[in-house]
Amino acid sequence: MRQIRAVHHSDGLPLSLLSEKGANKMAGKTEEKIEKKEQTAEAKPKGGKKMLIIGIIAVILIINLAIAGTILLRDHSKQNKDKKSVVKVGSKVSLDEFLVNLAGNGNHYLKATFAIGIKEGVSASTIQDDTPNIRDAIITVLTTKTLADVSTDADREKLKQQLVDQINSELGSDDVVTIYFLDFATQ
Repeated sequence: MRQIRAVHHSDGLPLSLLSEKGANKMAGKTEEKIEKKEQTAEAKPKGGKKMLIIGIIAVILIINLAIAGTILLRDHSKQNKDKKSVVKVGSKVSLDEFLVNLAGNGNHYLKATFAIGIKEGVSASTIQDDTPNIRDAIITVLTTKTLADVSTDADREKLKQQLVDQINSELGSDDVVTIYFLDFATQ
């Protein structure tokens, strides 16, 4: 026979007063509670798996948002740089006509007249003092070009940018913003 301790039942009666049958009944209830706890414990991992899946989805979502934010900020900063890089043209200085042989077989030449657009705030007299350096920079670029290098509008736009870069390099500043073709003929 089992030893029964003097523990009180939920009804307030000591277990020693309960019959053995009652004690077994209580033990059965305890076993049922233990079984229920075990079933609950087995059910929790399913809920845990759901939480794990939700967590993984949340992490993936956060990573995607971070990537999208980075891309948007990069695009936004590029737009701001483009806005900042637009420099207003102040005065314009016309240059004398250029007549140069184009690179290649020597049978082609370029006859052109240019005007230089100067950054706002820079005086035209400063640029006019540097006219020999500017002409040298322009001739240096033009004589490297072939007829095919100056034939299309896109080629001439590229040439304008190369001329601006070369002039600014020669002057050691960024005072020249753009260059205008006043006359442009090839043969």
